[in-house]
Amino acid sequence: MRSIIIAPAHEKYRNFVENLDEVFHKEGKTIYQERNEIKTFSMEDGVTINVKRFTVPNIINKHVYAFFRKPKAVRAYKNALRLKTLGINTPEPIGYMVYRTLWSIRHSYLVTFQSHLTRTMYEFGYSNLDGRDDIVRAFAHFTADLHDKGVYHKDFSPGNILFDKNEHGGYDFSLVDINRIKFMQVSVEAGCRNLCRLWGREDFLTVLADEYATVRNADKTLVRELIFKYHEKFWRNRRKHF
Repeated sequence: MRSIIIAPAHEKYRNFVENLDEVFHKEGKTIYQERNEIKTFSMEDGVTINVKRFTVPNIINKHVYAFFRKPKAVRAYKNALRLKTLGINTPEPIGYMVYRTLWSIRHSYLVTFQSHLTRTMYEFGYSNLDGRDDIVRAFAHFTADLHDKGVYHKDFSPGNILFDKNEHGGYDFSLVDINRIKFMQVSVEAGCRNLCRLWGREDFLTVLADEYATVRNADKTLVRELIFKYHEKFWRNRRKHF
């Protein structure tokens, strides 16, 4: 059985979505492939479409997603619509398709337009800021806006945050991989904890902490302490598993 939803404004792509199981394996350009696979497709109307194929869940999650939780593609699609209503940038959702049997979920697809933003926060990795403080401050504003609007991205990691310079000289940011978002009241401390997955040297985290504190009217010393504490804790635990 298949469940297919197409956003009303994008009905012209219904045929593409309905034939994804055949098209996905034969066409498109793979841009990411681990547990899940992401491909881009160039359409006849000149636009580029992004398709994420979520892998078949393990034996337990097959049944969990069938009866108790929405499949990842469904959650990502609905989260995208909600983010859009909040004025938060994420790739425009076109639709999704979920394959299921009577008792379990198989694989699913999320279909969006490809973002025009090309850079990710991986850029800050282990390098010095080198005069890029303005990007970090703009990112702090973006993050504070997310948190003020009650958005907590549970995988707020460098590869899931796209950005680029805009025509006005500022920076635009966008969220991807959004199936794991929680809509909740985000305190300053929870916001600092939300930044723990980011990569960056001390200067990066310091600029980020100070600007985030300023935007959220919080104590800079406290915010620095919290961000460094949660960052160290996350990466210390991460290292134990490698």
